[in-house]
Amino acid sequence: MNQALRDDLIQVAKSKKSVYYEELALRNGYPYDTVDDRQKFSDDLGEISEYEHEHKRPLLSVLVVHKNKDKHDFRICGNGFFKLARELGYQVTDEVQFFFDENNPGRDFVFNG
Repeated sequence: MNQALRDDLIQVAKSKKSVYYEELALRNGYPYDTVDDRQKFSDDLGEISEYEHEHKRPLLSVLVVHKNKDKHDFRICGNGFFKLARELGYQVTDEVQFFFDENNPGRDFVFNG
């Protein structure tokens, strides 16, 4: 697991904000030019969220959103986030609702590990 990336996400969580995929990737030394570059970054985000899930904590990658607004006119996570959530056993029938439920700005993120 990329601990520096996880630490960065924890700081984002503590700030109760979100961060764009590209911004987070570049500030953590990931190239972001090709599909393969973005897939490597996405895989690492998924690994972090799997770790958090194993420790009964929120999926940290919910804080990482697309720079462009989606069809609902707001910024949301990518398809990989929802695919992973389903693989981890979350019931995701409405992706938008799941995103907001998981990304509640008032939610307390507690990380001890």
